[in-house]
Amino acid sequence: MSAAAPMTEHAVDGFLGQRRVVEHDNPHADRFGYMPGVFSAKVEVRKTGYAYLPQGRLIRFQTFSRGGDYNIGHIENPKQPEFRSYEVTAAEAAENAKTEFNAADEIDQGFVDIPQLIGNPQAQAYFDAVHPSFESIGHTCPFGLAICPTCRLEMLASGDYAEYLDRLVVESNLDIDILNATVNAVRSACERYSTYAAQAWNDVVQKQEIAKNQQGMVIIGRAHHHWRKSVHIMTAQEVEDNRFSRLLPTPAGARSTPTESEEIQALRAENAANQERLAALEAKFSQNTSAAPVLCSGTTGNGEQCKNNATKDGRCGKHPLGEQANEAQ
Repeated sequence: MSAAAPMTEHAVDGFLGQRRVVEHDNPHADRFGYMPGVFSAKVEVRKTGYAYLPQGRLIRFQTFSRGGDYNIGHIENPKQPEFRSYEVTAAEAAENAKTEFNAADEIDQGFVDIPQLIGNPQAQAYFDAVHPSFESIGHTCPFGLAICPTCRLEMLASGDYAEYLDRLVVESNLDIDILNATVNAVRSACERYSTYAAQAWNDVVQKQEIAKNQQGMVIIGRAHHHWRKSVHIMTAQEVEDNRFSRLLPTPAGARSTPTESEEIQALRAENAANQERLAALEAKFSQNTSAAPVLCSGTTGNGEQCKNNATKDGRCGKHPLGEQANEAQ
């Protein structure tokens, strides 16, 4: 590994007095990035130090050395590979990740680097301060995501969060400029990934409609639904089932939350309707069910019980009620 270039520092006057600023001319100084919730951010480990970029937390890129470059052969014997180690600086690792997920001419999935944190030993403290976990603040994403860019954007835009940052600056020794830069980086990542996810899901919906018209089928998997959930888009079935009723717009003049008496009235009306449906079903069932046959109450000439089915007044046609002559038959 080559010797690390020295980091140069200089003092400047800031909001909380004099502070030390680390120059960005040291490629070996740790770099930091952030991704807001990509379903599977797979990267080349030999280029970034990661197989998958972590989501929803601070990503630290460090200088590392790896071996096994087997594409280089001996000059005398090209068929024999020469294994040699090589170094990837922290700056190169961060740039490789940025190229993968935030290329100017490719799809932007929201990766951001945070240059204000380069070489800063308090980098994690700054990030944790501006990016509390949903669990720690008691928030639950309505679409069940542990890392949700839409929920994060709503939190960043809230008045409570602005008051929280003001208190944080007063009560801690964290620099306001670095805090704001970190907040802006998180916001930018969430906005850009939300744009990407909304467009990606819209493309899936359009392909599905085309496939239906052509009597085909588009398989929608977990990654596709992750795009949809990331921007809080409900499926048609979810809207119909009203599974996420709190997200649906409330009609003008209607209450968003019914009173207790209204709920009771609704339950009673539903119960009455169910009772009517039950009575109708029971009547229909009784009509379709054949009753057990009733035997004639008359007797034959031998004095035995008639075995014919009764048709009227408990008698059969041979033994009508009041006609004794037929009983002798």
